Amino acid sequence: MIRERSKAWHKYRQNSSGRNFEKYKRIRNKVNRCIRSEENLKRKRILKGFKDNPKRFYGYMRQMQLVKDNVVALKEENGELTKTDQETRNS
Repeated sequence: MIRERSKAWHKYRQNSSGRNFEKYKRIRNKVNRCIRSEENLKRKRILKGFKDNPKRFYGYMRQMQLVKDNVVALKEENGELTKTDQETRNS
């Protein structure tokens, strides 16, 4: 279905007619619905199998976290980037 969507997009880009765009939109919406339903099924399987496979569940939960634990380098007053977490914290 994704390949079909891609072909429809290329056809629309080559010949920008309203009919081609409507066909592309119809295929695009169908593909998006399928992708979302697959994601929901995957989520339900992971949540259902929590007792059997807690490692998979916690991995999924870590993936869904919005706040990541990465510390980025900061630019110091002299223009150089900090190299260690200690330097970043002190900046």
